[in-house]
Amino acid sequence: MEIVRLANIVPGIFRKALRDVEINGYTIPAGWGIMVCPPAVHLNPEIYEDPLAFNPWRWQGKPEITGGTKHFMAFGGGLRFCVGTDLSKLLMATFIHCLVTNTGIISHIQT
Repeated sequence: MEIVRLANIVPGIFRKALRDVEINGYTIPAGWGIMVCPPAVHLNPEIYEDPLAFNPWRWQGKPEITGGTKHFMAFGGGLRFCVGTDLSKLLMATFIHCLVTNTGIISHIQT
C-alpha cells in the first residue's frame, strides 16, 4: 500500500459530472469534466504524517483497503476500480520478496 501511495501510477483520474455537484461552496455543473489528482491526496500532510517518507508501517493495524476511498485511490474507485489490483499487489510483493531475500531475480542478475 505504501509503494502505490508514493508511486502514483496515474497522475490524474478523469470523470464527468452527471449532475450538478456542490463541493465546499463551489458548483460543478452537470456535463463538466473533472480531474481528480491522486498525488495531491496521497501526499497530503493532513491525511498522512510525513507524507514523503516511505513508511510501510503506517498501514499496520488499519483495515485492508479493498476499494478506492477519498484518502487512497491508487487503483481508482467506484465502478472503474482497476481489475488488476490484486495481480499488481501480488507482483509487487513477489518482486520485493526476491529483492530483499536475494533470491530469484537478483541471483539471476548477478550470474
